Amino acid sequence: MKTKFSAIFWCGLLAAAVSHNATAATDTAATLQITGAVTDSQNDDCHIDFGNMTSINLDTRLDKMMPEGVYNGAQATPVLIYVRGDNPESTCTQRINNHQIALKFTGIPDSANGQTLGNTLSDENAAQGIGVELFHDNKSVPVNSQLPLTNTGSMGNMEIDLQMVKLDGQSPAGGQIQSNLTVEVVRL
Repeated sequence: MKTKFSAIFWCGLLAAAVSHNATAATDTAATLQITGAVTDSQNDDCHIDFGNMTSINLDTRLDKMMPEGVYNGAQATPVLIYVRGDNPESTCTQRINNHQIALKFTGIPDSANGQTLGNTLSDENAAQGIGVELFHDNKSVPVNSQLPLTNTGSMGNMEIDLQMVKLDGQSPAGGQIQSNLTVEVVRL
C-alpha cells in the first residue's frame, strides 16, 4: 500500500510538472516604461504649457499661401504659451517678474534656408516646398532661436502665430504637412 501510494504521488507530481511546463511555454513578458523626475523639496522649476491645446491643424490653399517671412493674420494660427513657477515665491516666478526668462523654439528646420519648421513627412502624400513659420508680433522668428519673455507685455505669457509658407527657392506642391515644435525655458 505504501509503495502504491508513493507511485501515485510521483505520477501526480510528474503530471503537475509537465502541466506547469506546458503553461510556462505560452507565457509572455511585458515591459513597463517608467519615467519621472526627482526634485528638491523647494521646486523652483518653470513649467510651460499651451493651455488646452495639444496640437493644431493648419490648412490653406497653395494659391493663397504667403512666401517665407510674410505674415498674414488671416492664415496664421495663434498659440498662447504659459510659463509658470510653482508658487509666487519661486525662483522661476521671480525671474519672470525680473525679465530673466526667454523661450527657445526648437524643431527640425526646413531644407531651404533653415528658418522655418520643415515638413517631417516624406511619403508620396507629403507637401513639397512648404514649411511652418513662427511669428511673434507679426515678425518672423527663426526656428531654433529664442525670444525674451519680456516682449509680451503680459508676464508669464507669450503668443506666437504659426503659418504655412512657401519656402524660398523651392517649388511648392500641395499635400500633407507635419512639424513638431518644442518650447524650452532659457534662464537669462
